[in-house]
Formats: sequence, structure tokens, C-alpha cells
Amino acid sequence: MGNYPVIDIDGHVFERESIWAEYLDPAYRERSPSIVLDNRGTERYLIEGRLWPTPEGRGAWAPEGIVKSGCRREGGL
Repeated sequence: MGNYPVIDIDGHVFERESIWAEYLDPAYRERSPSIVLDNRGTERYLIEGRLWPTPEGRGAWAPEGIVKSGCRREGGL
């Protein structure tokens, strides 16, 4: 095959935290997601009392935290 660049079309985008205060209806802002640190010090969303993405166990991912995983990674274009 030729020398083609690889484009990841399955990338994930995380909204900046301030978007909830800017655009969410005031009646729901109290329940808006927030970014918190889990027990390992990595960023997770706190959504209605639950951490997302799951930090440990089955289905866990983004070990570097959601903020860093949403940024350009080494080796990317």
C-alpha cells in the first residue's frame, strides 16, 4: 500500500466544563455534569452522583483522565 496518513474517525470530543453554565436551561444547571478528580487523581465527569467514564473495573477507560484524553496525543497529526 502507499504511504497514506492515518485519520482516526472514532475520536471522542469532550465539551469544556463551562458549556453547561452557558447553554443549559437554568432549571437544570444544578444537575449539570462537572469535572472532578477520582481516587487516582484523574479527571472524570460527575453526572448525577456517578463518575463517568468508569474509572475502575469492568468498562473502565481513559486512564489519563478525560481532559488529557480529549487533547492531541503523541503521534497524532
